Amino acid sequence: QFTIPAIGTYDIDWGDGTIETLTGTQTHTYSVAGTYDVSVSGGLQQINFNNGGDKSKLTDIKQWGDIAWTSLGNAFRGCASLNAVSATDAPDLSGVTNMGFAFALCTNLQSMNVVSWDVSNVTSLFAAFAGNPNMATLDVSNWTTTSVTNLAYCFQDSPLFDYSLANWDINQVTSFIDFLDGGTLSTPNYDATLISWAAQAPNMNEAISF
Repeated sequence: QFTIPAIGTYDIDWGDGTIETLTGTQTHTYSVAGTYDVSVSGGLQQINFNNGGDKSKLTDIKQWGDIAWTSLGNAFRGCASLNAVSATDAPDLSGVTNMGFAFALCTNLQSMNVVSWDVSNVTSLFAAFAGNPNMATLDVSNWTTTSVTNLAYCFQDSPLFDYSLANWDINQVTSFIDFLDGGTLSTPNYDATLISWAAQAPNMNEAISF
């Protein structure tokens, strides 16, 4: 079986010849155990594994497609069998403000291409990529963060594997608790980040945890 923790009304191809139009969280039973490509289209709004359900059965995200997401909060949290996000396209995040815990605790996730992601409307990146010690590459250096207010625990115990964040706009950020605790930046990229951020005026009264 596979349960898709979905919000919205959507078309789904379960990968075994079964195609349905469904609403909300649904479970499909396969006649033969194995690995299947599940394709979702239409009015899907959110996926919410939230560290439960069939979180251990998801192994890859092969394509984002044109789904207009309304939230990525808790979307793939705890999907410990998610080894890679091999999708080369970018999700439509124009309607997303919450990415809290989006990919937190995906402990075997090694790589994902987020370079072209438009997060300009996102306000919360709370623990978005926390607890991913095997992450080999995550280039967020050119993200547009003008709307972000919460960066607490964003990359806690998850290496960025050495990108400058000098291009980040932190003027709206109010929380940096354990932002990059357990990560690593080289001296040149750390310097560039601090020099850029020192020239800004974030609305905060707390230390930034690197």
